[in-house]
Amino acid sequence: MRLTKLIGIGIFSLFVVAPAQAAVLGPQLNRSIMKDIVGQTARFRPWTKADDGGTLVVQNLRISDIIDGKGIDISLSSPDRTPAGQNIWTYSKVVVRNVEVMKINRSGGGIHNDFLMVDGLGLKSPRWTDLVIEDAYFHDGNALSTLIHAGKFNSITLRRVRVDNTTTAVQIASVDGLI
Repeated sequence: MRLTKLIGIGIFSLFVVAPAQAAVLGPQLNRSIMKDIVGQTARFRPWTKADDGGTLVVQNLRISDIIDGKGIDISLSSPDRTPAGQNIWTYSKVVVRNVEVMKINRSGGGIHNDFLMVDGLGLKSPRWTDLVIEDAYFHDGNALSTLIHAGKFNSITLRRVRVDNTTTAVQIASVDGLI
């Protein structure tokens, strides 16, 4: 009889504790403050010298319904905007938070598209970049969910990121043997 009580308590504890933990593990999205972008890519890259070495924060976006394009497209550097003789303008930190990207699809024909893409210049980058993706939900489409590549990354942090019904989970690719 004592063993039955212990098992009963263990099972009860599991049911009481597990739902509370599961609620904390997923993205903590605040949809009420999200800006809706439909059918259009949100693109970001260093645009002026003031962006060089700075932090890019992409937040509070809900992006949907894109065919043959990207949901969020982040370039860490802008070699074509940097004046000759200067180090290439490059973010030192990128934060993507409180975003939901959905219904990103490709029609075929080898077109590359992603829910989120972060790319850089690999070894040509003049600085290391820290990347944080938190409270993000990518779902429902046949594109790559998240592609992180060709950057000179000091750190990559994924916190409360969820991927459902896409072709892949988060993909981190090393280019030039460097992540």
